Amino acid sequence: MSIGSLLLKVRDKLRIEFKDIVPSPTHNIRIGLSGQPIATAGEIYIAVHLRDWSNPEPGITSMLKDEIGLLVTTTIRSRKYPEDRDPDEVLVKAVKGLTDISDVIRASLHGNNTLSSSAGRIEPLKWITCIGPSPQLKDWYRSNDPFDGDMQPAGYSMEVVFTGGLRTVAIPC
Repeated sequence: MSIGSLLLKVRDKLRIEFKDIVPSPTHNIRIGLSGQPIATAGEIYIAVHLRDWSNPEPGITSMLKDEIGLLVTTTIRSRKYPEDRDPDEVLVKAVKGLTDISDVIRASLHGNNTLSSSAGRIEPLKWITCIGPSPQLKDWYRSNDPFDGDMQPAGYSMEVVFTGGLRTVAIPC
């Protein structure tokens, strides 16, 4: 199966995991070319996107191995909790903070054999690191909203990084 099938399975798994946390999960949990939210994103937005696609054993053989790296980027608008007044709300707010959401993403995808095998992979995704939180200005949101300042962050993002998802493909001779 294709890389696209793994991206779709990951997106669908996260929509189930966050159905009670992220408003409108079908709108706010999507596949993207990057972690940047769509223009109509809600307060919490989760993007599943490709990190890399590589051959872990590049020798010439009749079998080709490919390994996928995925990023899952969570973005939270901070207008409700400006950094200079209440930064802990964005980072560790119970259930809806960047660290709690990242914990659920990590636990849902790391080593999930059912998810990987349903996407045609022989090895599951493996969590390797989280990057962030990173402040995001209004252009991250494609925003013209006057309440999103030019210098004050309009929100924050955090990336959960995975590798693995290995599959082997026979090369026709």
